[in-house]
Amino acid sequence: MRRHLHPAVMLIALLPGLGLEAQDLSEQRWEEPSFGLTFLPPEGARVLENTTDGARVKFIDNDFDLSLYIEKTGLDTEVQEIKSAASLKLAYPYPDMIKLEDGAMRVGDRPGWRIYHVVPHEEHGDFVIGQAFIKIDPTTFAVMQFQCDNKDYERIGAMFQAVLDSVAFIPAFEMDRRRSGMLEATETWRKRIGFDDLRAAMIPEQWFRIVEGDRDIGYMRMTQRESKRLGQNGIEVQIRLRVNEGGVVLDQKRDFFLADNETTEVWSIRGTRRIAGANHALPESVGTRGVESWTETGLADDGMLIVDQKSETGVDRDEWILRPPGRQQQSNFAYLSQIETMLMPRHLPGDVAQAYAFYAYYSNTHTLSLWTRTVEPLDNGAYLVIERPSPEVGQRRLTFGPDGRLLRFEAADGRVLLAVTREQIKQLYEIE
Repeated sequence: MRRHLHPAVMLIALLPGLGLEAQDLSEQRWEEPSFGLTFLPPEGARVLENTTDGARVKFIDNDFDLSLYIEKTGLDTEVQEIKSAASLKLAYPYPDMIKLEDGAMRVGDRPGWRIYHVVPHEEHGDFVIGQAFIKIDPTTFAVMQFQCDNKDYERIGAMFQAVLDSVAFIPAFEMDRRRSGMLEATETWRKRIGFDDLRAAMIPEQWFRIVEGDRDIGYMRMTQRESKRLGQNGIEVQIRLRVNEGGVVLDQKRDFFLADNETTEVWSIRGTRRIAGANHALPESVGTRGVESWTETGLADDGMLIVDQKSETGVDRDEWILRPPGRQQQSNFAYLSQIETMLMPRHLPGDVAQAYAFYAYYSNTHTLSLWTRTVEPLDNGAYLVIERPSPEVGQRRLTFGPDGRLLRFEAADGRVLLAVTREQIKQLYEIE
């Protein structure tokens, strides 16, 4: 039986290994995109990102859990202070825990501290919780944690130590060099693509099953067409989705428009959560009784991006000054509109491995963030795009066919979208 703690969070992404060999460790190295922390994870473990206990990544095996978090203190803090505070927090649920190891160490080239406890448990057997704290900067700490049965402690503890021994930090100048190269790749790609190319990338209609494990939990419909708004011609993308989250139904309607002047974009997102069986219509305004609802509207024009989010708690507005999207954008910025982020993968060279970076709005975090996309060629002309829409969130994996049509979308939370026909969706759900 797994028992999870709740420290703060850290994000990491999978990149090629650096050649360090260790028993029971993968040959592929994980890398944290903001601070450059890298390590070799356990071989063969299941990987989950953005888990409900606050971990941005968790490696799960039959015999152990290993998690990575980040903790920001807001004040200059020593690693021993973080360790002491974590131990006090751990003592609340486990007052009978017994200390096994406690001492300072170096992790990579940074100060660290390791502390392990065994927790007596009559019903399920004693188990061990091991934590290592790594000082990234004066106010930021990585927290690596494992949990296993006491009978497996010697073996799992040795594996955890091997993971710690593999930790390294990429120099800041190297991270800046990579990021600049990825931004330049996007600039080069975008200069080759005109608005007519974006029009050619449109797919009139696509349907997707949404699955979680072996269960169907919903569906999504996407349409793309030419349209006219604000007195301007352009491209419109509409997305409708429904997901049943354990008896609670999520409905969303997303509408996006990019004018052919490539400097004006608008969008709106409306969503509701309701108990399954209740009226499923999207409300015309936030505050419909018995339904949790929200809206988001965005406008980018004349070098300014304005986004409003409205819910039962009120309205929040965010504004950013940005260089206009499209042909007028200036070097080393690489801003893409919402529609460009959707249509971009169809124009990527799927037969060449390449990494891209650009700035775009990300609705899930309500931020203008740095997106990264890495293209990996597959067999028969298909290609994989691994994307991260913000350094603070998990990566997503998108598989495209030789014609650039999206076939499979794997979200960071484990949910998967599978391209199907309308007829297949009608066999599973009542749709119009």
